[in-house]
Amino acid sequence: MRILVISNFYPPHHQSGYEVGCREIVESLKARGHNIRVLTSTYGIGERRIEGHVYRWLRACLRETLAWRSVVIKEVINQTAFKELCLDFQPEIVFIFNLSNISISLGTMAQEIGLPTCYYISDNWFITKEKDHWYQIWSNGKSGCDVLPYFSRKFKLLTPSNHLNFKNLIFTNRNLKNISGQLSKLETYTAIIPWGIDNDYFSYKESQGQKPNRLLYVGKIKPNKNLDTAIKALGILKRDYDCDDMSLNLVGKKSSTDYVSYLRNLAAKYGVLEKIYFSDFNSRKNMKDLYQTHDIFIFTSVCEDSSSIAILEAMSCGLPVVSSAIESLSDVLKDEYDALVFPKENPKLCATQILRFVKDPLFFKSIRRNARNTIEERFCLEKSAISVEEELKRVLKREKRDRTFIAFKERYLEKGTCKTETIDECVRRAKKWLKFGRLFLLEKKILKPRFYMRILKKVVKKITSLTTLQIFSLLYKIFLMLVGRSSNSSKINVKNLKNILVIQMVDIGDVILSSPFLRELRRNMPCARIVLVVQPNMINLVEKCPYVDEVLFFNWRSIKNYKTAFHGHIVWWFQTILLTVRNLWKYHFDLAISLHWNNDPNLAASIILMFTSGAPQRIAYLDEHDGKRRHELMDLSRLITHGPFRSFPKHESELQLDILRFLGINSIDNSVEVWTTEEDEGFMRQVLERYNLSDSNICIAIAPGSRWAYRRWPASRFIELGKWLQEKYEAYILILAGKSELSLGALIEKELKKDRTINLTGKTTLREMASVLRSCKLFIGNDSGPMHMAAAVGVPVVGLFSSGEYERFIPWGTDHEVIRLGLSCNPCSENCKFEEARCILGITVSQVKKVLIKKLKLIQRNNRVKGFSQ
Repeated sequence: MRILVISNFYPPHHQSGYEVGCREIVESLKARGHNIRVLTSTYGIGERRIEGHVYRWLRACLRETLAWRSVVIKEVINQTAFKELCLDFQPEIVFIFNLSNISISLGTMAQEIGLPTCYYISDNWFITKEKDHWYQIWSNGKSGCDVLPYFSRKFKLLTPSNHLNFKNLIFTNRNLKNISGQLSKLETYTAIIPWGIDNDYFSYKESQGQKPNRLLYVGKIKPNKNLDTAIKALGILKRDYDCDDMSLNLVGKKSSTDYVSYLRNLAAKYGVLEKIYFSDFNSRKNMKDLYQTHDIFIFTSVCEDSSSIAILEAMSCGLPVVSSAIESLSDVLKDEYDALVFPKENPKLCATQILRFVKDPLFFKSIRRNARNTIEERFCLEKSAISVEEELKRVLKREKRDRTFIAFKERYLEKGTCKTETIDECVRRAKKWLKFGRLFLLEKKILKPRFYMRILKKVVKKITSLTTLQIFSLLYKIFLMLVGRSSNSSKINVKNLKNILVIQMVDIGDVILSSPFLRELRRNMPCARIVLVVQPNMINLVEKCPYVDEVLFFNWRSIKNYKTAFHGHIVWWFQTILLTVRNLWKYHFDLAISLHWNNDPNLAASIILMFTSGAPQRIAYLDEHDGKRRHELMDLSRLITHGPFRSFPKHESELQLDILRFLGINSIDNSVEVWTTEEDEGFMRQVLERYNLSDSNICIAIAPGSRWAYRRWPASRFIELGKWLQEKYEAYILILAGKSELSLGALIEKELKKDRTINLTGKTTLREMASVLRSCKLFIGNDSGPMHMAAAVGVPVVGLFSSGEYERFIPWGTDHEVIRLGLSCNPCSENCKFEEARCILGITVSQVKKVLIKKLKLIQRNNRVKGFSQ
């Protein structure tokens, strides 16, 4: 067969797992006598070149958005390169590995010109294909849309209006196939063919009988790989089990120096800094030696689409694997047979599994042998290559190349088309015409009154923001100097702080995650007056907090356009001055602290409040540029006197504790808590008595709501899950949601058994909700405030995560499990690129059931619930 392979990246210039897997399959097919050309990008080299059968002609861009002219140039390059290679090579079939960051249109073009096409899917890029730049500029209706049809005709570019048909799909694992079926609903021919490993090269090496104390991780070193779990596990092994000689080698490309610094600091905290080693990727020739000089392979990723080739290579060399339980590896790893698995984000159980290898040499040897057998039986490269070859032949048999390709060839070779030009000549011509297109759009804009109105609005908004910031801040600074409260940028002396203002004006989850900060602040400053400012609807949640002396509220969302007020708002200045006069001025604050991490309107409001409070020293997170503070003329951060620099997003509780560390305060207890009263506990007892609930009953809370609609799992799936729990486990279902979600709670209640359903939607205060949650055995809900509340009161959580910031807002603690797809477009806000939130819709009921079965078994094992059996 003549096979044209398309991949966005290709070794040796890019060596992630799927690129290596792509090359292995290509080389195996070539060895089987097939004629192959690989069309890939210039990423990593910067210039177009041909390297044997590899044509590095495509342009790749990793940025989320591009100017429309850059997108047109990218499409001219990529579509022209594809056409030229098709005409020169005349493939029988197109085999596509990954089109993200290059052009989705290449797949559409293959089907339009009549070439049989097959996709090899190893991650979820095909689910988020609408992120493609060419697709975006056609669909968003912004600048450039008026001239796009002309340029498409001029350069014979295929438009996104043509439907991309994922008809023939090969998946690397069953999980990806299930996600595809859940989201795409396409009638396709599918097969599951995993990556294959060269067993002869990655040969098995018998253990020499030494103690297994050399841990290895191979992969990208970035936050979603959750390497802090591995480091914490190593620390636990040293602290609790005297494994002083155990080491961990982290091999891979580092995403940022900030993350590496965080891991080093974490290792120092756990006393294992000298046992942690960071290494860059070895040459592929040296990978076998790397595996064979270690004892245990550790994999702590939380990415559900991870298809790690490194795991397969390690198993082939006889390394037993200790891995987090993720769906994409369920086809590879069989717990207790060829690997040991632990729940995600659980360093204690990770350490326990590693310890089993250390304590039981026979078990260690058995797992090593079984791991090798698994690779030989199911993940041999030769078998994978044969399976791919057979599947490609089936595709060819179903869809033979038709007259469409011949018509395309005749049309493309007509005089005056781009075929007579090189790609560079075509790009130069496109740039020339794009200049005229830009002038045309400018001329069209300036003839419309709306153009001037938009400019006028922007100018007025900027002038207003700048004037407000400069005038208010200047006048207020003069006033503060006159009364002896001018800003102080000198080092903060914690011992001299008597009055502290803490600002946390966000929602339920963020406020609950602030509890470790407030507790540790009070522990270190027992005599200081601490005043907490929150949103009005959070008063009930924090008013009984024993670590603060007073709770006040500021409704920063009261203005109309609060979501876009990144530079503050004149109303906020008046409101905060009024709040200061009424409640804050009398305390003579020494220090004001904003706990908000994001640089957004919430932080802008917090900075204004800190400044108007009169506190001479003001702490908040700062942006960093070359190790120095960075702010612009209109940036409110100029009013901050101190603060740590923003780095990568770790958990919200840890981010807030970083502020204490900035002050020189080391935290002892980082657990979260909610503060309830006897009246709240009384409400809980009334609910239990009303439904005759006791500790022997299974009461499971569900929270189907969320502040943002795109984070809500469909109500129909909560209903299906609730019916299953009531029928299989005779569970009581407790529905919890806010007053704005009364109809949602009523809908779910209507479909469940009345005698086993308790609907408290809109019937509780926040503290009463926390008290009721304490009586539950499990919590199931979206990424929302009740999820964090359940975790805070000690209830095991099954969280359904969508587009939220996973690293920052996973349930705090170890007895919880999160289900998420982790699409490449996450995290995002309400500006979803798709018609529906695929990240939450991709979570199936069967996935949740699988997790719940494990959780309920654990409850039974721990004797929390008696008298029921599965």
